Amino acid sequence: GGLGEGGEGGGGEGRQLQTQQLQALQTNEREMAEREAGITSIQRAVNDVSEIFQDLALLVNEQGTQIDNIQTNIETAAASTTRGVRELVRADASQRRQRKRTCCLMMCVLVIILIIVLAIAIH
Repeated sequence: GGLGEGGEGGGGEGRQLQTQQLQALQTNEREMAEREAGITSIQRAVNDVSEIFQDLALLVNEQGTQIDNIQTNIETAAASTTRGVRELVRADASQRRQRKRTCCLMMCVLVIILIIVLAIAIH
């Protein structure tokens, strides 16, 4: 009698132990799945951050090119302005010389006309 009860009790304990082990295994599997999902989520976030940095690097590179273009345009404009100022100074000097020549030519024409008028008036 006593052995039969012990055998039955041992069988129940074995099933209970198996059930507990099965539950522990299922809990472990759930935890592993959650961890795997967390790792996957972290991996996606890292990839997103990587893409953001790549986009940022591209933008910085493009802006650097634009800044270089702006700097080149400024330098070209400064050189053109300097040449323009030189040309204006030359044009002003040339215009003054031309005025002086025109005045001298007018005076010579007036003197010649005066001489012709005086020559006609004397005869």
